Amino acid sequence: MSAEQPIDVSAYTKRALAERYFHRIWVGFDQFVNVLGGGSPDDTISSRMQRWQLKALDPNPVKRAIGKGMCTWLGWIQKNHDILANIGDRARAQAEERRTSETLAASGVQVTKVDVGSKEKTQ
Repeated sequence: MSAEQPIDVSAYTKRALAERYFHRIWVGFDQFVNVLGGGSPDDTISSRMQRWQLKALDPNPVKRAIGKGMCTWLGWIQKNHDILANIGDRARAQAEERRTSETLAASGVQVTKVDVGSKEKTQ
């Protein structure tokens, strides 16, 4: 589902990076359940369902139907939930990449960017 109105990505990125303790626990549980279902450990179920519903990203009609159903249901709870979930997942991933790079650099490890591109399979 595409956003009907423009979404302030910057505001939602900041919001995701300022999540409180119990929300972070909920996100971790969400990611854990996603992994149990065969998904990436860095994804929430919501971001995975958004990918599934987009034909350009997953041509499987069964996955598209499941993704569309889940995103519609979650959209009743929070408008544009699927898009906002992806913004949050992206913000957390970028913050973790920065922290990990800083830790490796402080450990004397030379850090270079690795392009994982589309070769990495995501569910």
